[in-house]
Amino acid sequence: MIPGQLRLTHRIAMSLGRIASDAVLEPFGASLPRTPEQLAHADIVDALIRKSATRDGEALPRVKGVQLPGVDFESSNCRNFLLELEFEGGGPGEPALPRTLYAKLPCEEIATRAFANAVGFWEVENTFCL
Repeated sequence: MIPGQLRLTHRIAMSLGRIASDAVLEPFGASLPRTPEQLAHADIVDALIRKSATRDGEALPRVKGVQLPGVDFESSNCRNFLLELEFEGGGPGEPALPRTLYAKLPCEEIATRAFANAVGFWEVENTFCL
């Protein structure tokens, strides 16, 4: 095999391993959310926001409520949708907080998920959007 083919084969195998690992951990609540309904919980969204926050940025208040307003966006390789957020605090005189969050989850199709993980385009999008 050519080194590039070997590298791609390795990345695809690792991607399929991550997908399988998430499938095994999902019933125990130990995997990343896979559906909008799994993501739409205040504790999950709050944990993801805190994990992704920049060190020099000002921390947002805790998320206390999340709703699915039913706004979906078309995509060929993932599920895009809107979440409505409610934060703790946010009284008069405090800075305005985001009311919505654009969420993007992998599609159900295993081949597309494995390919996207193998070439790393979701990591690039995640880094760009944060």
